[in-house]
Amino acid sequence: EVMSQYLGKGKPVFVEGRLKLDQWQDKDGNNRSKLKMVVEKFEFIDSKGNQTSAPPSTDGATVPPTPTDDDIPF
Repeated sequence: EVMSQYLGKGKPVFVEGRLKLDQWQDKDGNNRSKLKMVVEKFEFIDSKGNQTSAPPSTDGATVPPTPTDDDIPF
């Protein structure tokens, strides 16, 4: 409910939480169920124009330097 005040259709958001399954019988004896998400953490995501990205990680690998004209023999 709180998030709906700040979000609209098409606005990206990161949500972290857990699923909860509620089960019951209705007045006619039919089994019913409802799946809910219990939000534990959420984060608004900027649009593509406002994102800043970190340089890609090399995971400890060494990236060879770009050769200069002096390094090329021809």
